[in-house]
Amino acid sequence: MNKHEFLKLLKIFNGGILRGSKRKLAKELGITESSVSNLSEGRHSPSEKLIKSMSKTLKTSEENLQKIFEINNTGNIAGNDIIINNQSKELELLKKEVELLKLENKLLKRCSKK
Repeated sequence: MNKHEFLKLLKIFNGGILRGSKRKLAKELGITESSVSNLSEGRHSPSEKLIKSMSKTLKTSEENLQKIFEINNTGNIAGNDIIINNQSKELELLKKEVELLKLENKLLKRCSKK
C-alpha cells in the first residue's frame, strides 16, 4: 500500500490540509473514521464498491486507487496468495498444537489415576 500517495489524495481532498481529512472522507463515504485510518495504514483494503465511491469523492481514477492500495485488475490484493499460504500454515500448526494438548491431557489423566 502506498501510504504517501493516499495521504496526498486526502490532503488535496481537504483543501491542502491533512488534519481532519480522514474524518471528512469517512463522513462523505458513510463509513467510520477508524475504517479510513485502517485503510490509510494498510491494515485493510477497500472493496470494489468502496474504490468506486472513493474515486468519485477524491476525484481520482479507480485505477489510481487500485495502484495505491496494490489491488490488481482482478480485484485481488497483490500478495494475497502469500497471506493465504501463511494462514494455512498457521492453521495446520494450531491443529497440531490441539492434538498435542489432547495427548498431554490423556497422559495427565492416566498419571492422576495411579
